[in-house]
Parts: sequence; C-alpha cells; structure tokens
Amino acid sequence: MTTIVAFQGPGWSVIGSESRTTVENRIIDDSTIKIRKVGEIVIAACGDVRGEDIVFHSWRPPAIRTKDLNRYVRSSLIPSLRKAFISSGYEAQPSNDSASHSSGFIVSVRGELFQIWMDYAITRSDVYSDGSGGEFAIGAAEALGIRSAETAEKAEEILRQAIEVAKLYDMASGGQVWTIIHK
Repeated sequence: MTTIVAFQGPGWSVIGSESRTTVENRIIDDSTIKIRKVGEIVIAACGDVRGEDIVFHSWRPPAIRTKDLNRYVRSSLIPSLRKAFISSGYEAQPSNDSASHSSGFIVSVRGELFQIWMDYAITRSDVYSDGSGGEFAIGAAEALGIRSAETAEKAEEILRQAIEVAKLYDMASGGQVWTIIHK
C-alpha cells in the first residue's frame, strides 16, 4: 500500500512518503512519487492508484480565497475532489449509501495539515500517518522526538528516518523517500 507521514509545525508542515507500488502483495514499481505540489497545496496519497492518478494528473484544487483554511478544505477542496472522483467513475456507493473512495490523503494548505479519509472526513493533529506502513512510521517519528522538532528541516530529517524504519517492517513500503516542506 504505502507509507505516508506528516508533521505540523508553527506555520509550516512536512509531508513524506516512500515510493513503492504493490498490487496483491506483489511489488510493481519502486519509483512512484506519492507526494506532490498540486496547485497551491501539497498532497500525499496512499491506497488505490486510481485515486492517486486522478488527484495528481487530472484534478486541480480550487483557488484558496479565504483565510479560514478549515472552511476552504471542507467547503471547497473536498467537494471539488469528490466531483473529480465521481466524473472519473471512481467514487463507490456502498450499501449504506455513504460516499466513499479507496484512497487516503494528507494535504498541506498554506502549511496547515489536514487528513482526508476514505469517507471524505477530515481530521487534524500534529502528527499524521496513513498507508500500510503508517503506524510503523508514526511510532518511529514519535520515538525520534518529532514533537520537539523546532524547524522544518529537523522535522524533515526525523520523518525521513521514520519512513526508513517503516520500509524495514512493511513489505508494501520501499524504494526512495520523498519529502516536501510546505509553508
């Protein structure tokens, strides 16, 4: 699946991922970039490759026209993302009629982090992870002192080390480590 991990600092964020793509426990590629700048935001993706492809190659997030970034994510970004998924035939309608997809995203908007779950729910925290190696990475980041990182560069160093730990324990994580600092 993937390892993505992120940390929220004061006025900045760092998001990291590894680059392995797997399908049914088979390694397909070790060079997939899963974290990118898309318009004004930085986004990391895990889960179905189809969702990642839509986000990275055909969707353009709406312009940020407010200082209230919670409002922007909830009332502009999420509806735009959902519309892109629906028009691409990607969104699923399970038996309970709740909207859902099979990807996970960590998004940085002007240096503020938001986690977008498969049901389009949003969560906020200081430290985030997702993907099959996410729990290994977040545990390693905590053990390495991520919450005491005072600079984006120090947080980036810790997240890189944490992803390397996840690669050791999660077969679906491997390849290169990518990080982006976003302010």
